[in-house]
This record gives sequence, C-alpha cells and structure tokens, in this order.
Amino acid sequence: RRNLISNYFDAADPDAARQVADAAPDRLPIQSLQILVAKGNWPQAAEVAYAALADGTMDPVSEPEAVFTLRMDAHRTGKYGRARTVFERMCGVTWSTGGIPTLPLQMGFGYASVGVGDMLISGGERVRGERLLRASLADMDHVAHDLKRGEFWYLIDRATALALLGDRKATMAALHEAVAAGYLSTWRLIDQDPAFDGLRRDDGFQVVARALHAKQAHERQILDQMRADGRV
Repeated sequence: RRNLISNYFDAADPDAARQVADAAPDRLPIQSLQILVAKGNWPQAAEVAYAALADGTMDPVSEPEAVFTLRMDAHRTGKYGRARTVFERMCGVTWSTGGIPTLPLQMGFGYASVGVGDMLISGGERVRGERLLRASLADMDHVAHDLKRGEFWYLIDRATALALLGDRKATMAALHEAVAAGYLSTWRLIDQDPAFDGLRRDDGFQVVARALHAKQAHERQILDQMRADGRV
C-alpha cells in the first residue's frame, strides 16, 4: 500500500494517493508522510517521521522522504542537532577523536550519511561535514563499482552530496545521469531542496528540472491512459 501511495505521488496524482491512504485498514501516521510533504507541512511531517523512527513503524519506502523531511524541518527551524543525531544512528557513522568519520558499507542508499553532512555544514561544522560527504561518496563508488551493485541506487544521494560540497560541474553531471536513468522518486523534491539553492539560476539545472517534471507528467499520462482502458 505504501508503494502504491508513493507511485501515485510520482505520477502527480496526489488525490489518488490520499484515497489509498484513507482506505488503509491499518492506518498508521507514517502513511500520511508523503501527503504532508506534498502540502509542504514540514512541522507535522517531521513529527510523523521522528515518531515512526522511534516506534519502529518506519519502512524502507518512506525512509528517503523521511530523511528529506527532517532535513527540511531542520533548515526551517535552524536547529540541526536532533536530525543529525537521528541520521548518524541511521547510517552508523562513527568518529575518531580527530573528527575523521568511518562509515559502514552503504548497501541501501546514502541519504542518511548525506543528511549528516548537510546538518554539520548547516550547523557551522563545515570541515567535519565535508569529510563525511567525501567519505560517503567514496563508499558509494566502492559499493557501486567494486561490489558491482550499480550507480542507480545512489543517483540522488551523489548529486546532493556534490551540491553540498559546492562542486557545480560534478553535481550537474550527476543530475544529468539521473535524468538519463529515468529515476524519479524523491527527485520531484529537488525544487525545494536547499542543497541545490546555489544552482537554481543555472540554465543546466533548469533543463534538468524541466526534464524531471516532464517525466512526472509522462507518468501521469500513462496512468490516465490505463484508467481510460480500464486497467486501473
């Protein structure tokens, strides 16, 4: 059911997503997360995300949006410590006495470690934040190439980390790679992600944003056609 809610949001049909959530026989607050995100209700979305992480009702489908939500709420309030603590626990990073990070293999996604880097940089600890982002990028490369898992899982995390590091050229390359791969999911939120604020006026970024919106519109056209054909 939560996959279906996510798929409807990816296809730009929030009304259908809400109907699925409302019809759930086992209603949980986490099922409202994407609806709250779509509304831009960051305070309530963050409350839902923190609660789900604490009580064990968080699921893999909701985790990327939950991390995004907590990042957005931290930027909104200017308070980064709580989200950083949660992200550190999620990604398992440890620190040496000299501030050097060690990460376990990121065999899923890298959004939590990138979230830690964002919270550190935004909270005034740029050196530690950049160290962690570089360590996260190196681990993504290792898992994607040396362990043959592929780059697809890290497309959004790589671009976000590179943007936070201020590497404009590499960020744009990562964004174009994501568009070419057809990735959508939380990409629909890049218009709001503070990590990309410095790129929004760039023609290349606007091309990427238009391509992603076109992809979402195309998904909606497919959905509408399926409905017209009686397949949905």
